[in-house]
Amino acid sequence: MILRFVNNENGEWFVKREYSLESIEQFPPTPRSLISALVNKTGDWRFFRPLFVKRSSPCAQECPIGQNLSKAFMYLERGDWHNASETLLEENPFPSIMGRICYHPCQEQCNRRELDEEISIRSLERAIGDIGAGAGERPNPKAPRGGRALGVVGAGPAGLSCAYHLTRLGHRVTIYEANTDPGGMLRYGIPAYRLPKELLNREISRLERMGIHIRTGVRVGTDISLEELSELHEALFIAVGAWRNRPIKIQGENLPGVLNGLEFLTRINQGEDLDQRGTVAVIGGGNTALDVARCLARVGANPVIIYRRGRDEMPAFDEEVEYARAEGIQFEFLASPIRLLENGGRVSALELIRMQLAEPDATGRRRPVPIPGSTFILEVEGVMKAIGEDPDLTFVNGEIHEAGEFHYVDHPGRNGPYRIFFGGDAVSTRRTVAHAVGAGKRAAMIIDRHLMGIEDLELPPILRIGGSGTPSMARYTRFRSNEPIDELPEVVAYEDINTVYFEKAPRIEARPLDAGLALRSFEEVTGGLDSEQAMDEVARCFQCGQCNQCDNCFIYCPDLAVVRNPENLSREILYDYCKGCGICVKECPRAVLDFERETTE
Repeated sequence: MILRFVNNENGEWFVKREYSLESIEQFPPTPRSLISALVNKTGDWRFFRPLFVKRSSPCAQECPIGQNLSKAFMYLERGDWHNASETLLEENPFPSIMGRICYHPCQEQCNRRELDEEISIRSLERAIGDIGAGAGERPNPKAPRGGRALGVVGAGPAGLSCAYHLTRLGHRVTIYEANTDPGGMLRYGIPAYRLPKELLNREISRLERMGIHIRTGVRVGTDISLEELSELHEALFIAVGAWRNRPIKIQGENLPGVLNGLEFLTRINQGEDLDQRGTVAVIGGGNTALDVARCLARVGANPVIIYRRGRDEMPAFDEEVEYARAEGIQFEFLASPIRLLENGGRVSALELIRMQLAEPDATGRRRPVPIPGSTFILEVEGVMKAIGEDPDLTFVNGEIHEAGEFHYVDHPGRNGPYRIFFGGDAVSTRRTVAHAVGAGKRAAMIIDRHLMGIEDLELPPILRIGGSGTPSMARYTRFRSNEPIDELPEVVAYEDINTVYFEKAPRIEARPLDAGLALRSFEEVTGGLDSEQAMDEVARCFQCGQCNQCDNCFIYCPDLAVVRNPENLSREILYDYCKGCGICVKECPRAVLDFERETTE
């Protein structure tokens, strides 16, 4: 043994003992036990007990489709593309599509953004859809047969989603679509630079291979009545979408050279060669107006978006607005059309008036009011109207009732009175593809409960993945089979995460094409992550509330009270030995462990 005098940070001297050992026999005498530590059951010292809990991530809570994103990302981080894909497909039939066009509210709630930057959730969803499919890992099961015969009116995102989930629940579904091809707004309303049509065709073909029958060119109310459909099916889901453009109600709006925005997008998406030149006014501030303007720029026009409110009040997605600006699209904010002027029998100019914002209206946005004497003229070669769309439900005989989360019409069928259900854009004002897909899934659950003879069709709150989010099909299938379901999970907050175990790292996100290149064609403007990029990005994810078997609890437990379950690779706590010190709870990176007061029962 060597004695050495050293000083500490405070300048205080002390003796440090250093051992120079050449064999085990030279090791100083040390007390040690000759029996296992498991003999000493010290669990009766405990006042609080740690326990594993089920919690939800804020991204899942905010997802309009109700996907368990943190679970999918846990599988992806392990390189298990198959189970990552299965996890998403349990709730969402279109990961590849939603990974391109969703407005990703999940990312706004990501806990990681408090540390550095949010996770590129949408890009990871796209990677799981694209790469999983390309690697042959994406499941394409034939649904079990023998269920009820059901009808869906409309092959848009809500109708396709409802049919997909009803088929997975074992029912036989036929979709009736008025257009020549299925897809609804996915096909006719979203330009190819955002959603390639070959991808859409692939996704719809997968649904058809599951056994879903799609009849196109059938307009309900013209080619077949709702009453006739009632005789063919035991329940119907109406998801016709919102296709009727709203009029702007000003003089001259029916002049040649004035088109409805959705009509223009439909013609573009059907492959028509539209050569539009000169200045074209696009009236509106939503996503349709943005898509119309960006398409106009690609066919040679100079679009100007006219919006009566300011940039902050625009209902269009921020990302789309920034893309449009990068592509040189002009905006005329706080301006409203008064009338359209003609020359030579077609529209030639637009008379506008400046607006100012007053107190908020019923929508919560500040109400625009005209400024007297501020009119001005904008010379144009064309005008596109894109102020919103409404559904056409004239084929429905009867009053549409609202009952909580679903809408229905009482209608007599072959089996007596039953309900015709409605969803998607047909009854909702939240007209995004994500909300439509979520509505279709929710309708599938409600229809399935109706077919089982359950009178109370309201979905139990315990089915929600995060307390107030969209109901989970994974939880519903267990609930339907009378399997036990965990209590409603709490949502993990950033303060619950042990960030010591996460290093700051830059966000990895696919970048859009150069604006100059993008405007030359309708090719997809945003690329995806490759497998290596996806693995690097998913490694940044906290996986909030999801045990990924990091083994911190096992490593840090001083009582050897945490053990691995070899059957399902989970972790368990041996309460005979746990003294309730709380180290495992403190060291858990993902808030999977919690404390509860010990009881004497």
